[in-house]
Amino acid sequence: MARRGTRSRRVLLAAGLAVSVLGVPVLGVSLPAAAGSQAAVGPSPHRVNHFNVGATHSPQLLGQFGGFGAASRTRQPAVMPATAIKGAVQGVDVASYQEQAGINWAQVAADGKRFAAIKATEGDYYHNPYALSDLTRAKAAGLAVAAYAFAIPNGDGASASPTVQADDIIDYLKSGSAGVVPVMLDIEYDPYYQTDGTNQCYGLSQSAMGSWITRFVVEVKKRTDLPPIIYTTRNWWSTCVGTAVSFGSSPLWVASYTNTTSPGTLPRGWHHWTYWQYADTGRVAGIDNGAASTDLDQLNPALLSLLNPGDQQDTAGAQITPVRLHASQGVNYSAAGLPAGLAIDANTGQITGTAPAAVGTSQVTVTATNPGTGAHRAVTFTWYWHGTLSVTSPASQATVGGSPVDIQAQVSDSPSKPPVVFSASGLPPGLSMSDAGNITGWADQPGTYHVTVNAADSLEAAASATFAWTVSLAPGTGRTGSVRLGLGGMCLDDPQDSSLIGTGADVRTCNGGTAQQWTYAKDDSLRINGKCLRSPTTAGWKVLLETCTGRPGQQWQLVYPGSVSASANSGGVTLYNPGYAMCLDDPGSSTTNGTKLVAWPCNGGKNQEWTLPRGPIESGIPGKCVTDVPILTAKASKVVVRACNGTATQVWTAYLDGTIRTAGKCLDVRDGGTTSGSLVDLSRCNRTGAQRWRLVSDGGGVVLRNPRSGLCLADPGDSVVNGTRLEILSCARQDPGRVWRVS
Repeated sequence: MARRGTRSRRVLLAAGLAVSVLGVPVLGVSLPAAAGSQAAVGPSPHRVNHFNVGATHSPQLLGQFGGFGAASRTRQPAVMPATAIKGAVQGVDVASYQEQAGINWAQVAADGKRFAAIKATEGDYYHNPYALSDLTRAKAAGLAVAAYAFAIPNGDGASASPTVQADDIIDYLKSGSAGVVPVMLDIEYDPYYQTDGTNQCYGLSQSAMGSWITRFVVEVKKRTDLPPIIYTTRNWWSTCVGTAVSFGSSPLWVASYTNTTSPGTLPRGWHHWTYWQYADTGRVAGIDNGAASTDLDQLNPALLSLLNPGDQQDTAGAQITPVRLHASQGVNYSAAGLPAGLAIDANTGQITGTAPAAVGTSQVTVTATNPGTGAHRAVTFTWYWHGTLSVTSPASQATVGGSPVDIQAQVSDSPSKPPVVFSASGLPPGLSMSDAGNITGWADQPGTYHVTVNAADSLEAAASATFAWTVSLAPGTGRTGSVRLGLGGMCLDDPQDSSLIGTGADVRTCNGGTAQQWTYAKDDSLRINGKCLRSPTTAGWKVLLETCTGRPGQQWQLVYPGSVSASANSGGVTLYNPGYAMCLDDPGSSTTNGTKLVAWPCNGGKNQEWTLPRGPIESGIPGKCVTDVPILTAKASKVVVRACNGTATQVWTAYLDGTIRTAGKCLDVRDGGTTSGSLVDLSRCNRTGAQRWRLVSDGGGVVLRNPRSGLCLADPGDSVVNGTRLEILSCARQDPGRVWRVS
């Protein structure tokens, strides 16, 4: 929930682009009243291919204006692209794509750009990892800023909720040093309609879509006091919203590249535009050195618009960082509320000088006046004069997975201006920090995390400290969940749900209950309630639960049965006990609840096919795991080795059909390659041989063999360098870079 009280209100008003329409402060500019203005989803499994997360906007939007080049996937202009209107204030909007080589926001400002919208979220499953830094750095460079949420109105369950998606972006913004800047709702073509089975309107009717947008707007206004900007196109709005509802009180950010002098006809409900995205192929200094394609935007020059610089903070008694205001027309500037020692340049709008000696606040109002017409606009912001604040950096932390954590952050604040509000980024999953600086929870995903603790007092003094936090996996722990049989919706079950020694495990209908929550531990044991599943020495005897001792009968490997028995059929993966050379078996392929399981020679039957809980694919090289690395402009993702970190990019499932999947996609040999050195990617599942893998045991490890090529998944050269691309090479089972543990 949003922080309440004066700090919450102040941070929310530190908008970089505060706009006023009909007297209502909305995002970014001060505008005249317009006659007739009307009031007004780690990646979710429902999204098969998250190719759009790093992009600024949907590919269907670009296709509407000109289509894609088949080879380059860059937009081919259908008409002469629009150009900047003379006198209009210029800006950009960016996503993580533009951050591939870094953004130098000082250069962007020097290139004449005065505002920026930065993609922060998509649906409720993606946070742009660069957004918080970009917002802070762009604001520091003198740009007015806003953050936008790419709406996904047809997510699964709660993730489809507009309230959830509005809260998601606001909560994400709260964790950054720029605060909760103004929010923009990007509502446009469904980029996933070809895979989610709907249409460009996300499968919603016009009335349902209007209701969805209304609820998003209401939630943003409730939590930030400002209605969001709405970004859209006329064609999409006409098709998907129509006349169901009007949002004229929200500033309109309209995309239109095909008109050279104006956006053309506006979506229904708006009588003027505030922002116009007039090109998507711009070159801007500071964004990949002007080589990256960037969306170009401008303010409406027909309106006298004054960009609000947002709340400012400087150290009491020191020279301030110069602040410059920008208006859309040639104007004269004046200011009220500036303390002694500060002055504004009437021609440039730049404020310079020395801050007052005492800590406190000043309410400053800047007015821009057109000397010819007398028209004027004003913006008001708060200036905070603070002392010094420092965060005491804790020593590097080490936690055993599952252990409780309770750590209090410490600060020094002089002069003290409580309350000091804390936030943190990079915490191990399972931990959280309170506003008061208390880190609590239970970390359960192993890896090394780089944690930053941020603190700010009531006068906007800010400080941070960064340290390393290592989470290790406790003995006997691992991924926990259901162990599913390959027929009849049955799961491995502890019938007593207490793991009494000597209890025989059985199969029952999968129900997600505690009696079906098995842990596949690091020692290859299957555990429940502190007991281990043991294979008998004789075929046909029951498997039992017993005290965990590490004896041979308690080890189970997830392998392809053909690797352990020449007579095995080509079925899916099985649970193989290498100590006694038998597989976990459902006798008679029974689907009757309570059927006791036995150990039996491996035969590849459905009654021996099992799927373990999701988990990492660990290399024979200690500490390295198979990792999905999205490529922002392609349908596939790279597959590399990186330090095991327990994140969603390292969670895989070996399916009964021989595929290995994460995020709804399959491990795939690029272009169906069958030669040594062919790269391995993560692509949309397509049932081809390039996506089939056999987990083959040699008694000391498992190799992942691609039957189509006869080659195996490999870390070439046994590299320990994070980011090394995986390939298929010959199956050398004693090579640590070609041996894997699949859980």
